[in-house]
Amino acid sequence: MNVQEIAASREHRPIPYPEGCWIARQAWENVLFLHWPVREADIAPFVPAPLQLDRLEGRPWLSVLPFRVTGMGLRGLPPIPYAGRFLELNVRTYVTYKGVPGVCFLSLDATNRLAVEVARRLHLPYLKARMSISEEHGRIRYRCERTDRRQPSAEFAGTCRIGEDAAFLAEPGTDLHWLTERYRMYTASRKGKPLAADIHHGPWALRRPEAEIERNTMAACGGIRLPGAPSWMTYTERMEVLIWPIRPV
Repeated sequence: MNVQEIAASREHRPIPYPEGCWIARQAWENVLFLHWPVREADIAPFVPAPLQLDRLEGRPWLSVLPFRVTGMGLRGLPPIPYAGRFLELNVRTYVTYKGVPGVCFLSLDATNRLAVEVARRLHLPYLKARMSISEEHGRIRYRCERTDRRQPSAEFAGTCRIGEDAAFLAEPGTDLHWLTERYRMYTASRKGKPLAADIHHGPWALRRPEAEIERNTMAACGGIRLPGAPSWMTYTERMEVLIWPIRPV
């Protein structure tokens, strides 16, 4: 899709389309969504005030998302050579600020060292990692090993197989819509001031994978206990995204 087509699709957004101009675009590929309900006492220390935990069925949630970034580039420029393609794994929870829902990242592990250091200057908890995403005999294999000494070591390993069922869109009011259709990221400055960045993309085209998690310490390294298998798992082949600058809110 071109930028005009991405921007024209807005009816699905649960919050208004962002003001101002987007500054970067990228695509997310082979996105595996894994979602767990968690104890509020475990995750609350990772959410900076004045952000508030958002709750589904009365509980906060944590999600782990390994994926591939491609085509990363700044507005008006072609994709960045070499640095515009890398692997990433996000650990996030769900928050609101002044009634506007979004996500708050506990960590963002990535294989692109330049992207990691630039993002950390923007108050995002990016960390260096070794990762691989490979496909063999119809199964996609994900591997992540954190190598950044600024945070405790963590690992993820798992596989998924995508069935032949057609992709679907999460209906408003459902658990999956609450977990996936988020269009704002929140963080905080070193002085504790809330910051936000908006994104825009089409609605998530979701598929139901058969997934097996072999190892996952991405949350346990922070003392967060995950209750067994994920409550929800989905897979998305590709999503094209527009990104707005981080700003005070």
